[in-house]
Amino acid sequence: MLNVTDRHNTNFICFRNEHKSLIFSATGDRNSEVLLNPLIDIDFKNIYFVIPTAYKRTHKHNDNYSVVEHKDLLARCHRNAETWENIKKGTNSTKITILESVSEALISIKSQNKNINRTSVLVTGSLHLVGATLSIIDPNLSST
Repeated sequence: MLNVTDRHNTNFICFRNEHKSLIFSATGDRNSEVLLNPLIDIDFKNIYFVIPTAYKRTHKHNDNYSVVEHKDLLARCHRNAETWENIKKGTNSTKITILESVSEALISIKSQNKNINRTSVLVTGSLHLVGATLSIIDPNLSST
């Protein structure tokens, strides 16, 4: 095992050959740099900046508000990705992907890691994101 320590003295225990992915979203007025900065020393292979919803919503008749809100959420994902790249300052070999839902990120992680023994996924940045992830992992969670 390898003990990875971030700059805020929080210990993360990871296995040496473990594939690490991050799913991140920050909502509202949260400062994504403050949330991402403690994670810079973790060697993520993939980072997914996502809209904090479980599944992509596709409707034929989206109203103007929904379309604008969706564009704003995607723009936020792009800004979060830029923030990560600025924090890493050219030392970033992580593959960055922007997706429209948590399920898309989980499907991507599963398909990319099918031949890897161990995969760790850190989901952080927003309670909405964590809730969306839990609703996919255990759809019956709210009824227990």
